[in-house]
Amino acid sequence: MARKASKLQHTPAAPSNLTATYNKKVVLAWKDNSNNESSLQVQRSTNGVDWSTLATLAANTTNYSTSKPARGVYYFRVAAENSYGASAPSNRVSVDSKGVVGAGEGAQAADQTH
Repeated sequence: MARKASKLQHTPAAPSNLTATYNKKVVLAWKDNSNNESSLQVQRSTNGVDWSTLATLAANTTNYSTSKPARGVYYFRVAAENSYGASAPSNRVSVDSKGVVGAGEGAQAADQTH
């Protein structure tokens, strides 16, 4: 049990305040709350439940640009990662094929939908 507690103490803090804007590209921006991440994972989903890594970014990065979906909706979230594991994900945001941005649910609510 001591090893598990130690792991939790060293896992990075989750990014927060994830926002999305659209002007020919989707621009994601967030607050970096960790001082010990080695990378950040930008994750994307088409249903808000099943997530895949869209990009792995350098530590301390606070924004990322990508394209909008050709159809439907993309949901985005960000997690910090280091050798001890990944943080909880940030809140999620969504962008649809028309470039309409939506504020998503918090990460915990999104993960409980399945």
